[in-house]
Amino acid sequence: MPKWLVTGASGLLGHHVCDYLVSQDTEVIALHNHHPVDVPKVKSYALDLLDEEKLQVLMTEERPDYIFHTAALANVDQCQKFPQDAHRYNVEIPHSLAKIAHNIGSKLVHVTTDQLWMGDKANVTEDEPTSPINIYGETKALSETLVLEQAPSSIVLRTNFFGKGRPWRKSFSDWLQYELLQGNPIQGFEDIFYSPIALDYLVPLAISLANNNAQGIFHLVGGERVSKYQFIEQFIGIMGLDISLVKKCSFRDAHLQAPRPMDMSLSVKKVEAFLGTKMPSVQDSILTLLK
Repeated sequence: MPKWLVTGASGLLGHHVCDYLVSQDTEVIALHNHHPVDVPKVKSYALDLLDEEKLQVLMTEERPDYIFHTAALANVDQCQKFPQDAHRYNVEIPHSLAKIAHNIGSKLVHVTTDQLWMGDKANVTEDEPTSPINIYGETKALSETLVLEQAPSSIVLRTNFFGKGRPWRKSFSDWLQYELLQGNPIQGFEDIFYSPIALDYLVPLAISLANNNAQGIFHLVGGERVSKYQFIEQFIGIMGLDISLVKKCSFRDAHLQAPRPMDMSLSVKKVEAFLGTKMPSVQDSILTLLK
């Protein structure tokens, strides 16, 4: 039975990874920080990933076959405001994990982002040179380089996902449903484009990549490019909510702290060819929330 170690195991992605792996009768070691891991049959440790010495001791003792690294500082505006923290969490930790993984013979799955370019191209491929416009993207781009230099057999997953969140933090889809059910008006950017994928699709596909000995960079996102408004529109239609509460708007009117790329859509041709399967549509992904 393969052994997986999951970082950020109490977070949105990490929790889903643990839950799925347990359902596949896989041995799971879960690392968390502030919030406990509430997945049965998981062996969990509270650990500060910045403590490289303790991390190395634990990893050497457990010797997982695979490491799924989901922990990160993912708040784009917070990264812009605190660049040193962004570097510590988004660069130093994955670099340490890659070194340890290489030394103990573990395969690392490292999750990054679709915010790696200026946003002037649609459906960007894996071989497009990165050109991030915010600190978050810069740290994630650097982490990719360091991970693959240190542990060439690693998988780097560029993605943009949604799904049911944790009790202490709403996901985007949780927030969207809550606000609309409360009758609160919201805005939807009609000039920001991306390729969202539901966690119920992302996680099994990521595990399949690892099981099939993939390595290098893969764009693991949905098979459909939509604007933020178009996503909300489809979400409302499936959930039976009130479309009149949503107002089209421009990202330029939001006055957010960090700049964002206008187009974050990614090509999925490589991952579809490798796995021999089509990536899900936005509708298919949203439908998973009804389970």
